[in-house]
Amino acid sequence: MTTTHHAERPEGRIAYDDQGPSTAPAVLCLPSLGDTRAQYRALAPQLLERGARVLTADLRGHGESDATFTRHDVHDLAEDVIAVLDAARVERAVIAGSSISGAAALLAAARHPERISGLLLLGPVARDLPLGRILRPLWRPLFGAPWGPTLWGAYYRSLFKRHVPSDLDAHLATVRTMLRDRTRRHALVELLRTDRREVEQSMGAVRAPVAIVMGSADPDFPDPRAEVVALERALTGTRARSTVLEGIGHYPHLEDADAVIAAYRALTESPSRTVEGVAS
Repeated sequence: MTTTHHAERPEGRIAYDDQGPSTAPAVLCLPSLGDTRAQYRALAPQLLERGARVLTADLRGHGESDATFTRHDVHDLAEDVIAVLDAARVERAVIAGSSISGAAALLAAARHPERISGLLLLGPVARDLPLGRILRPLWRPLFGAPWGPTLWGAYYRSLFKRHVPSDLDAHLATVRTMLRDRTRRHALVELLRTDRREVEQSMGAVRAPVAIVMGSADPDFPDPRAEVVALERALTGTRARSTVLEGIGHYPHLEDADAVIAAYRALTESPSRTVEGVAS
């Protein structure tokens, strides 16, 4: 049974798992908002099989992380990344970030280049898109209310487009239980509302190599392929390898873990800058 570790932060603790040899290259996996570190249940075993040391962390106010945090924004998430690395005594790591955690990983890499050896961005919501600004006032009444866990569960299910995990019902039951706690719903809503403009402005300062894996059917973006192009253009200081997976939704690491592993291997093994087209 995996032991839960904790990284101390000013307002509480961040929960994380630590598996694999302590001397192996480290990968820190961060889930999307409204979810837990179990989001990496398909990817983590494959990373371990390839000799990585795998850390999976819950976001602040989520999962087994404390519910005592009052601040929930992408800037805090970026510093939580470094706090987990410090607690685990990891000098440098690849950061795998899903959705908003992709934004946090980019910001951490821009601020702390000496700690980040690579970024694996999975359906990253890293820019402040127009639709997000329009919907921002609606997140609190939609998901902050007592019916929020049920509504979030329905929305979460809609993010899978090609392959629905066989254990999705059981996982969603855990997520809904988590969100029955009002303070954890507050964390969800505040992360939905966070401003990402600084993330976009800081992308040019990222020096670590980047791999972007996006689903062509990801409903969080009006045009996932156009979003990939925009991210590549913003990452002016590094090499990027991008893969768009045909028919996949918002969570490529759950719908096609093999393709994400291929992107991870290319990120950590290839010295050249390449941009891929559409993968099936």
